[in-house]
Amino acid sequence: MSTKRHGNKIVSDLSRLILFAVKRSSGITVNGIVTVLDNKFDERFIRKRAYYLRYNKSLTGSASHGLSITPKGVTALGRLEFDTIDPPKQWDKKWRVVIYDIPESMRPARNKVRQLLKDLGFRQLQISAWAHPLPCLKQFHAIRKAYGIEKHLLLLEVGHTKEFNALKNIFTKQYPVLKKSR
Repeated sequence: MSTKRHGNKIVSDLSRLILFAVKRSSGITVNGIVTVLDNKFDERFIRKRAYYLRYNKSLTGSASHGLSITPKGVTALGRLEFDTIDPPKQWDKKWRVVIYDIPESMRPARNKVRQLLKDLGFRQLQISAWAHPLPCLKQFHAIRKAYGIEKHLLLLEVGHTKEFNALKNIFTKQYPVLKKSR
C-alpha cells in the first residue's frame, strides 16, 4: 500500500515538474523536458504524463512540436510566481484599477485572478474592479499571460480624486509613502 502511495506521489510530482517546465519555456518539447529534468525520469514515462496532461486540458500542443500550458494547467500548478509590489520613494498620485470580465467557461482562472489580486494587496471596488495605488504593470502582465486572459483583463491608471480618499486612508497604513503626498 505504501508503495502505491509513493508511486502516486511520484506521478503527482512529475506532473507538476512538467507543468512548471512548460510554464517556464512555452513551446518546449518532451525531449526538452527530459533534458531539463536531467534524465531523472524515463522519456516514455514523461511522454505518458504529458499525454495525460494534454488529455486533461492542462497542456496544449504536441510532444514533438512543443507544449503550452493552459489556464487549467496554471491553476493545477498552484500559485503564480511574481515579484511583490515595491513602494516607490514618492507616490505618483495615480491609482491602478484592474477591471475584468472573465467568462464562466474560465471560472478557475477567474477565481485564481481574484485571489492573486488580493495577495498583491489590491482592494475591491466592485465585483470585478480592484484598485491599488502603486505601479504594478509587471505583475499585471504576468497574470494576463499566465492565464491566457489578455482580452478579459484591463489595467487603468486613474488620477487621484476625492472618491479615492477613503481607499487612500486604508492603503496609507500599508504604504506610508502615500501619507507624504497630501
